[in-house]
Amino acid sequence: MSKTRKAVIDALQNATGFLNDAKVASKALTGDDLPFDALALDSLTVMEAVMFLEDELEIDVFNDVGSLGALVKMIDEHIDAIK
Repeated sequence: MSKTRKAVIDALQNATGFLNDAKVASKALTGDDLPFDALALDSLTVMEAVMFLEDELEIDVFNDVGSLGALVKMIDEHIDAIK
């Protein structure tokens, strides 16, 4: 699991506890690109996690994202761009 994916999953877990559901956890931890609604995460929860990640990683996420993989990719691209 990439460092960014782990940070995203940790932020979402802190916001929601979504990994407490074994079925959801297995989907999230496989590395697949899953829509947030498949992980039982609503847009408000995702936004809270994104704001937490922006603070932690000192980045700005400007786009709406609809999936775990898309969020990880966007953060990775942003970090690469500022290096």
